Amino acid sequence: MHRGLGVATSNNLLNKAVFVLVCLKILADMFWQFPVLDMLLLGFALVILGLHLPQSRVSYGLPDAASVLLLTLLTFSFSKSVDGAVVFFKMASAIILYFLGRESSESFNEAVKGALIASIVVLVLNAATFVSGAGFQTWGDANTFSGLYYFKTDLASAMSLVLITGLYYINQPVIKIIYIIICSLLIVASNARAYYIILLLTGGLYITYRLNIRITVKLAIYGLVGILGALYLLNWIFSTGIFQDMGYVGIQFDSLSDLFDAANTQGRNAIWDDLFSRISSGGLGAQLLGFDLTGDIVVVNGSEYGAHSLYVGLLYNTGVIGLACFMYLLLYTFNSIRKLSRIDSTKAYYVITLLMQVLISGVSVHVLQFTGNVWIPMLFFGMAITIGRECKETTRPHLAHRPSRKAGV
Repeated sequence: MHRGLGVATSNNLLNKAVFVLVCLKILADMFWQFPVLDMLLLGFALVILGLHLPQSRVSYGLPDAASVLLLTLLTFSFSKSVDGAVVFFKMASAIILYFLGRESSESFNEAVKGALIASIVVLVLNAATFVSGAGFQTWGDANTFSGLYYFKTDLASAMSLVLITGLYYINQPVIKIIYIIICSLLIVASNARAYYIILLLTGGLYITYRLNIRITVKLAIYGLVGILGALYLLNWIFSTGIFQDMGYVGIQFDSLSDLFDAANTQGRNAIWDDLFSRISSGGLGAQLLGFDLTGDIVVVNGSEYGAHSLYVGLLYNTGVIGLACFMYLLLYTFNSIRKLSRIDSTKAYYVITLLMQVLISGVSVHVLQFTGNVWIPMLFFGMAITIGRECKETTRPHLAHRPSRKAGV
């Protein structure tokens, strides 16, 4: 009796702690001038994890081994250049959040509540900033909106998370419509082109959710087709010239190979070519285990730029093995989401939309080096894997698409 009460109390404290962590992280991302906030929040996450591990009942397996190996490779690369301390902290912290998610899957609804409350605050503050005329920056020839964030992609990433959370967990139709419109406008105003694609696919995934379509490998294949469709739609929109006249950076191509030219990548192709050249000329050990965390800096036209890609950057930082570990983790997350969709389609679609955001934004941004891009998704990936591993193959079919409204407002 007392033991049961103790477990219940412990779970209640865990729920509250995860709620607070998620809420504060989303809010803290607006205060980028104070990086100490991330340090404090990581310390909080480690305390939560440390207190909960002694009573853990989580079944660990291959995705966790891959995560530990990735963390080991990051540590190895960090040891080669102590100047990479900040980068190491950011990338390693994402793995810590993943393991916290693995241990706190029962706090899923509380995490969503924290994300929803913080999202509403973030949306209101940045919408007010937009209306006031503040928060705009000139990037090249483009006028971009970064709101209360450091850069346009930070704003776009935050608004994408805000949009995804509201789509699945705001239940009042009128409020949801207003919410979606404001989020979408702010994403478009950010002038971050990858998030135009993410915006369209987020809408597409939500439609499939409303149609009660189960998450399967076939749906993932349709998703790839959806990416192509989104690209061609954006190509047609920007071909009109209207948005360019308004100061927007476009996506235009005659063939798909043009997507990786200098105009569409904004010079990233030169960065990637340089890094691939360094990787190919490096020794086998570095190619397999990584070079370091600071050497992926390329000088283009007199300015220094990072890898500007999760995939190229991680390949340089942790080698083929590190990149394979991370991709395996994401693939395993997708498989867990498929299992989760049998018992709670709302949670499953919420997590798969976050997964889609990480995968697509990672093409042009080394998202593992930005805590605002990956902390919340990695937390939910860990939760989804734990729930997925606990799901039984004999789940009753009639429960497969029953929406969960516990965390909604």
